[in-house]
Amino acid sequence: MLYLMLFVFSFSFIACKKANGEIIIHWDDDDWMGDWRISYQVKNLLARQADICGLSRIFFFNPATNHGWEYINQDKNKPWVAGGTLCYTKALWKQNPFPDINIGEDTRFVWNVPEATLPWYW
Repeated sequence: MLYLMLFVFSFSFIACKKANGEIIIHWDDDDWMGDWRISYQVKNLLARQADICGLSRIFFFNPATNHGWEYINQDKNKPWVAGGTLCYTKALWKQNPFPDINIGEDTRFVWNVPEATLPWYW
């Protein structure tokens, strides 16, 4: 059980630490993303000289029920982006590594970004 509790934090930490590039992108293996996603996010991150970006509105689809819906974060007091859409600089991660928690580490990561570099999102 201890292994399971440490897995998400440890995996995120190790993956970011071992990343060779200067930009880190999250990707959920069970999500569909357009083939243009990486180039689009990196281009906009660099053009805006931002440290982090991601989607604040996401669409879901359940093929078994043929039902789709859109999620929009309603809490305007704290920024939120979908964890599987995060794109950020390795420098930001070094200043603000993921918290040592197993659920919601991506959200806390965004919340802990210094105010001067708060994320932009679309």
